[in-house]
Amino acid sequence: MSLKPVQNPINPFVFPSETNARFLLLIVAIAGTLLILADGVIGSILLTEGYLSAFVAALVITAIVFFQAQRLARRDAHKRLKTLNWQTFPPPSQGERGRSLHAMHDYIWALLNRLPGVKATQPQFVWDEVSEGCDRPTGIAFGYGSQKFICFRKGLHDAFLKARQSTQFHTVLLHELGHLENQDVNKTILSLALGKSFFPVALVLLGILNLYVIGAILEKLATQGSLQPVWDGLPTIFSINFKTIVLILLVDVILSSILRVREFYADARAREWLGQPQAFFTLFTSVSQHHQETAQAKNRIPGQQWLTAWYRRLTLKHPTHKQRVNALLDPHGLYRPSFEVALISGVLSGLVLNSSIHFLGVGLAELTPFVSTVTQSVQGWASSYVNLLLLQLALFAMGLLIGIIFVAIVVILFSLGVLPIIATAGIQVQAAAFSDQVKADSQKYTTRFRLARLAIMIGVGFVIGCLLVPVPKTFSLVGVSPLGLVQYALLWAITFGVWLWPLSVMAKRIYGLHTGSQEPRRKRQFLTRLSALALLPSFLTSSIAHIGFSVSTFDPSTIPVNGLSLILVSLMILGFLLQAGVWLVGWMLMNGYGWFNQPRCPNCNASVYEKLSPDANCVICGTSLSEWMRLPAPITLPPLPQPEPIPTTAPPL
Repeated sequence: MSLKPVQNPINPFVFPSETNARFLLLIVAIAGTLLILADGVIGSILLTEGYLSAFVAALVITAIVFFQAQRLARRDAHKRLKTLNWQTFPPPSQGERGRSLHAMHDYIWALLNRLPGVKATQPQFVWDEVSEGCDRPTGIAFGYGSQKFICFRKGLHDAFLKARQSTQFHTVLLHELGHLENQDVNKTILSLALGKSFFPVALVLLGILNLYVIGAILEKLATQGSLQPVWDGLPTIFSINFKTIVLILLVDVILSSILRVREFYADARAREWLGQPQAFFTLFTSVSQHHQETAQAKNRIPGQQWLTAWYRRLTLKHPTHKQRVNALLDPHGLYRPSFEVALISGVLSGLVLNSSIHFLGVGLAELTPFVSTVTQSVQGWASSYVNLLLLQLALFAMGLLIGIIFVAIVVILFSLGVLPIIATAGIQVQAAAFSDQVKADSQKYTTRFRLARLAIMIGVGFVIGCLLVPVPKTFSLVGVSPLGLVQYALLWAITFGVWLWPLSVMAKRIYGLHTGSQEPRRKRQFLTRLSALALLPSFLTSSIAHIGFSVSTFDPSTIPVNGLSLILVSLMILGFLLQAGVWLVGWMLMNGYGWFNQPRCPNCNASVYEKLSPDANCVICGTSLSEWMRLPAPITLPPLPQPEPIPTTAPPL
């Protein structure tokens, strides 16, 4: 593999780190899974007559899990320091070792003075010389809230003593400081705490569901005196366990992706400070990780090798050295849309839709008799025409308020379904479109073919999410044939594809015409919000069509409407037209802001006709046209301390 990095890499921090987007996916996955499982357990066993009460109780359980995770995150640093016996840095030490440790401490603080963003976090340094593997030159960034820590291993001190001959010390140190600059430490610690809080609760809820189903089977078995209840119940047990385990593994996959992606961005930040990636290549090639993995793989049977490698790739908590080197060689790769993330975001979106339908149905089922009871009771109180008129007005106001609340709930629930798509595929397509505008090679990330593949992955994931609801209380896609599932996947692929294409076009326009040194933060925020508003109407109408088709397939008598297919397709077309209207309004607003005007030099205001790039300069005055696309200048490292002479004579008495 050639270790020649891309020249003039674009700034990898123009867009927010994918850590934020994947962290959002983790929140949605954990909250959705807990709500479904807890609602199923409580609604089936404890509150069989109160579905709304069961849903509220499920919300409480979900909130408790998140509260517990935050508590664990706040206690994480104290627990590490106490159980691992890490000391404050520099540790008490005498002689030459003590002097060199203090010199290392002073040098690190001198370096922090040149990194104001890191220094503002007020990190505390701790020392590890007791843990297994502490002799390796590594560090750990951890902490939560306002308390941030960096643990220096004993091996990093050895690297400091050799810093004049090797860049290993600066590479490792700046990587850990990069985590603080990227502000990903809080999300990392909270993600790990969410995993610790979620997995036991999910498994307990799954166990309770299994016991309930098995108990119901045994009860029928004792009553009927035949094995038929067993054969009828086995598919239910398999479905509940399989779907729940898939959702739990999905949470593990998302959690692992958060931990992996943050490492790429910390490497990119350290590369920015150092000004070159060669130090990382030296560091990564010095560890024979590949040989160890190969030796472990040889001990597995061929089928197990493939399955283990596939699962390990998805749940790897730390990127391999090869992956990190590739990311450093081609910073544009940070902008490449991930098909795995698109699939996962589609799964979560489908899961949210299916769950939302159930919860809306529960709310309507319990709200309707309540309103009817109140109406009948109030009508009995009317003793005169005036009182009757006032009561009717009050009922009308109550009905209007309930309608507004219901519409608001529908919008919120469907917005939650849109959120995973906006925060992952939407942000990635914006970044990829921007990268396509400035990189020199011909390989583009936002061609129609690639966008179509991305939309298909989201659509397939959406259908999988609809099928993964463990508790059989929802009707979506029940009884649909495999061919029908493919048709649903295409329906959603079209929905998301029609949305992705104008998003990429607008991103190319507003980012490809942006000049100056300031990042287009306002433009990115505007386009992200506009994309959410544009997707919402087509997502809503496609959801209605999805539900209508699935219900009519499962039980045609439920919706006895002639020409139902034509009505639903027309509704989808209406959603696309509304989306086009939103894009058009957004285009007019951006044009009114001047974002589509001919770019001009930020210094002499001369018109620019050439394509903008990180190294483009004005032909009139020579000023950089797109300073914001460039990586900031590397920092100047403080001078290393001179080695102190070791006394060779005894001190005077």
